[in-house]
Amino acid sequence: MTVRLLLVDDNEGLLAAYRIAAESPIEIVTATTTEAARAELVGQDFDWVVCDWHLAKGRTCAHLVHELHANGTPVAIITADPTAVTCSSEIPVLEKPLPLAGIVAALRGLGGDD
Repeated sequence: MTVRLLLVDDNEGLLAAYRIAAESPIEIVTATTTEAARAELVGQDFDWVVCDWHLAKGRTCAHLVHELHANGTPVAIITADPTAVTCSSEIPVLEKPLPLAGIVAALRGLGGDD
């Protein structure tokens, strides 16, 4: 079964590495801002949306994460600083650095690709 992920991170190099590492059955779509992520979400279904907590210009993904969680979209946060995350404990937090295989394994453990 294909796992479709939307990865949101302001680090374009990291997103490129994830795209290169992606092999079937993993399909990756990336966005560098929450605005770009919202555009990708229109008309597309994802098994998970994974957002880096800290984005460019001092922003966080908090609003997007809360919005997705409230709508029932499977969402997780990935960050090098889990103590900085200020959102519901129901939202999984993955700690960087984490290779793509580690992200997928963690999400599968949460039941996100059924």
